[in-house]
Order: sequence, then C-alpha cells, then structure tokens
Amino acid sequence: MSYKLFFFGSLQDDDLFEIVIGRPSSAFNRSQAVLRDHVVERLREFPYPRLVRAPGQVVNGTLVGGLEHWEIERTSFYETSEYDLLTLTVETDTGPVDAGCFIATDTQETMAETGRPWSIDDWRRQAKAVAMAEAEVAMGSYFGRIPRDQIDDYWEEIEEQAQKLLADRMRQQTDVA
Repeated sequence: MSYKLFFFGSLQDDDLFEIVIGRPSSAFNRSQAVLRDHVVERLREFPYPRLVRAPGQVVNGTLVGGLEHWEIERTSFYETSEYDLLTLTVETDTGPVDAGCFIATDTQETMAETGRPWSIDDWRRQAKAVAMAEAEVAMGSYFGRIPRDQIDDYWEEIEEQAQKLLADRMRQQTDVA
C-alpha cells in the first residue's frame, strides 16, 4: 500500500525531502495542490512553518504520492512529536484528494501562532543549509535509534553535530579554492 502526503513547508524542497525520505524525489508522483481556508505562518522561534485556519485563504503546496509506510515513519520522525499526522482534503487539477499532512500540535509556546507569513524562498535563503545538515545528522544517526517523541531531548546534540558538519564542509571548500 502506498500513501500520499501534502507538504506546505520545507519538505517541498527536493534536497531536504531526499535526505528525510531517503530516496530521490523523482521516484514519487508529485503535483501541486491547494489547501483551502488556511495560511502558512512562521513559528515563533524557528524558521519552520505551521498551518493556521484562515477562512477564504489558500495554501499552495505539494502533493506526494507513492510513499511507503517506512517513508511515512521517516517523515514522522523528522517532523518530531511537535507535529501530528492528520488527514486533510486538498484540491488538485483532477479534483479533491485526501492526504496526510503534518500539523503543529500547539503543545509548546514555540509552536504558537505568530501572524508572520512563512515562505519557502525565505527559508531557502535563511535556513536551508542548517536544516539540511540537521536532517542529515538526525536521519543518519538518530532515526531508528531513538523514538520520535525523544528527539527533542537530543536536539542540542544534533545542532552541534550539524554545525560541525557545516564547518567541515566550509573548510573543505576553502582548501579546494
């Protein structure tokens, strides 16, 4: 059985998607989709998005089909327990489709509504390099080793390892130049 997910945030980015899922984005059925009566806002303390109900507004996102159960587990781990997987109906060129979507849980102040819009272009400029390094560390060293609901306990360690990874890459680029 395969699954569909609707992405409205950073996992629309092919590079991050491939790190998290573990397969090339070209292996999936991807199409544009719209979620009605919502907007995407930036989290208070992190450069990540959350959906907020907003009658009359729309969110443009990416519908990904052909995901296997283990890929849903990988995505769920990456999203952490701060996001729940819910089923939403999105609109596509061929009509409405039910798809899974990770929605902020609102369990922490950092996840609260901010009223500040989130855009993937801003995220790419401001946070993509760090997010990709953090995803590499989290998925490569922690996925399958710790439960999803404990990843926050390791996040400082993940951030430190990601910063080291980025510093090593910068040093390698400098050595080549």
